[in-house]
Amino acid sequence: QEESKKFTFEKQKNFYQEDYQLPIEKLEDVLEEIQETRNNKVQSLKNQYFDVFTLGRGVVYSNKLFDLETFFIEYGMNKNILAVTHNIDELSYIQKLLAINFKFSPHDYVSHHLFNLNPIINAKKNLADDIEFTNIYESAEDLEKLHKKYVSRKAIENAYNSTTLEGFLEKYIEILSDAFSNKKRYEEYKNFMLQFYDGYLIEDYQNRTTELHEVEGLSYGFLSPVLYFIASYENGFEGQPEFTQEVYWVSSVDYIDRLPNWYEKMMRDSMTLNILLINFSSSEDISSGLISRSEYIFISGNNERLYNRCGVDFTRKTRGSIVVDFKIRSLNTQRSFKKYKVEENQVEVPSLDFDLILGGK
Repeated sequence: QEESKKFTFEKQKNFYQEDYQLPIEKLEDVLEEIQETRNNKVQSLKNQYFDVFTLGRGVVYSNKLFDLETFFIEYGMNKNILAVTHNIDELSYIQKLLAINFKFSPHDYVSHHLFNLNPIINAKKNLADDIEFTNIYESAEDLEKLHKKYVSRKAIENAYNSTTLEGFLEKYIEILSDAFSNKKRYEEYKNFMLQFYDGYLIEDYQNRTTELHEVEGLSYGFLSPVLYFIASYENGFEGQPEFTQEVYWVSSVDYIDRLPNWYEKMMRDSMTLNILLINFSSSEDISSGLISRSEYIFISGNNERLYNRCGVDFTRKTRGSIVVDFKIRSLNTQRSFKKYKVEENQVEVPSLDFDLILGGK
């Protein structure tokens, strides 16, 4: 250093400190700074990438000043996120990390839905502090709502290029009839919609659809298929439907006694319908199908069996390590990154106050 001063030679000095953590606010600063770049990157390749996330500082030495690990969420088959570790605090942290990335998402609108099956995870670092949830469910039975959303979008995709409203609705109803038991209801719905639009020119469908909002007992879910048919007409019955982005957080998937048969099948192509699934698990008994349908895997801790189960190289760490491992399955690449410091809520274990109960006796 003394010799370099004689020659006015300067180089960025970046010393690696294994246990040093930055506060989570530093990540928010970075995400705010790169928001425009992030948006331009995703928009320029909007049919390829759902989004791009920033994780944390890498653990392999780099002379870069900002040696941050990132990953691109791609569209395609089996492009879901899985976070698995025995440590509930670790799951809570990964939830928080992903939520902050969504908080600064460049997209105009992303609809989030939380299946809060293990409330302790969310209680430690409340996701609602960073993102707004359209729905929060507390029961595994509510997964059926996700199934209906998926099947409805599959039906719209199947019928999208139909050149008549009647043909569109017939294809749409056919797919729904295979998934839902109340076929009579959908047959009545189809007939009602055809009669409602009978005699109207396609250019008038948009105005006529607005009137449907006033029909008692008719939800927006019944309107959306026709709105997609209008969009299909406007683009000349070409291309694919542009679904809004939806993210479903399942925390934790191991709290479901038995995953429905449709769940893993849905995971296969949900991202082609703009539905991102994020599964959290604290069990090593996680199904192989759930792992194989997940492209992006977060894992931490010292359970080697869990690493082997998920196909991630095991790295020995000290107890309380601040490092999280991450794998992109299709690329067979593994990375590790440091956690940021995050304040967590105190979760009190319920107990009886015997002094209060028995003190007067």
